[in-house]
Amino acid sequence: MNFIRSDARRVKVDLLPIPLRTVLLVEDDPLLITVLESQLIGVGLRVETAHNGIEAMSRIAGRQPDVIITDLMMPVMDGLALIEAVRKNAAWRDIPIVAISASVQGMGKAVELGANQILQKPFEAEDLHDMVAKLLNAKTVNR
Repeated sequence: MNFIRSDARRVKVDLLPIPLRTVLLVEDDPLLITVLESQLIGVGLRVETAHNGIEAMSRIAGRQPDVIITDLMMPVMDGLALIEAVRKNAAWRDIPIVAISASVQGMGKAVELGANQILQKPFEAEDLHDMVAKLLNAKTVNR
């Protein structure tokens, strides 16, 4: 319970929790995970991480994120295979996806497979924040 002071009286108010929006960050570079996770948390998002597409699918099955940010070049299961798998799953197909990569190779394929946005590394944190915010806002409007 929180209390609000109003006209020298204490009024008891039940505050409903505001759910954090969750981003699933799929990246195999531990340093980049740390940097991006810190930036995304800094703008008020909950961040879950996975190191490849297989881990990502396990995380999605456990808790569906509001947005997926995935690298394209990863071992085990790359980002292209992840995008394809997400779009083929009826329960997951509407999750917005941002594909990130140091190489322009695969960016076109990522869009073909269903990535909503693409971003080439290196990128400015603000560019990623703007993309995620637009995707989250669009998702909220479409609910």
